[in-house]
Amino acid sequence: MRITGGKCNICGENRTLDVAHIIPKLENRKTRRLEPTDNLLGLCPTHHRLFDEDKLTDEEFSKIEEKVRKAGEIYA
Repeated sequence: MRITGGKCNICGENRTLDVAHIIPKLENRKTRRLEPTDNLLGLCPTHHRLFDEDKLTDEEFSKIEEKVRKAGEIYA
């Protein structure tokens, strides 16, 4: 995966990788404010689920915080 170098943006896991949307795909589709690469994270299945459920630890979130913040600013 080009956006992450084939590794989870949080833990570096590279066996299984999901593409996670920062802003839900349906929400962004309504406005088209974000380019696809601005709205994607490469996450292992565990971190993808934790991200979607807002259950990342502060340390885990700090590893993706800048990209999440930037996507939020563009989308706003």
